Amino acid sequence: MKTRRREDDEDVDTMMIMQRLEAEKRARLQDEERRRKQQLEEIRKREAEERAKQEEDRRWRDEAQRESGEKRRQEEEYYTRLEAERRRQHDVAERKLLTPDDPPSGYNSYTGNSAGVVGSGEVYNDPRDKWTKTQEQENSIPSGAPESMTFKERQRLFSQGKEVSNKVKASRKLMELENELNTK
Repeated sequence: MKTRRREDDEDVDTMMIMQRLEAEKRARLQDEERRRKQQLEEIRKREAEERAKQEEDRRWRDEAQRESGEKRRQEEEYYTRLEAERRRQHDVAERKLLTPDDPPSGYNSYTGNSAGVVGSGEVYNDPRDKWTKTQEQENSIPSGAPESMTFKERQRLFSQGKEVSNKVKASRKLMELENELNTK
């Protein structure tokens, strides 16, 4: 009977060891599972933060592009209007120079000036040589620094292609327009 009891004790010990090993194994598996879940949660959190950061960066870039495009569009419109006004002023000035102020004959009576004598006491006065007081004022360069001139004076000089300021301040579009005008 002692052997049987010993066998029973050994069986109980073996069973207890097996149960303890099983419990340790379950605890280890649960710890591993908990760590995996925690790591997965951390990965998901980082991914969400990264997506939010990328979305914010994308919104910022879109806004910057929108603002840049709007500014470029406004600048192009401004220079287009400026160029149209410059052409208009040029056309008006050209018409003034080419259109005589006198009747269609274009001849004036002799004024004592021997230059441009057409014949029998008449002198041909070329209307392009005629300058009115306002034209002289428009084409004269005001004295003093450009910064002391009025806006209209600077605008007039600018439309005539003269230097308006000693400050270098020109956009890429302006330089393109000026180059384009100079090559025509």
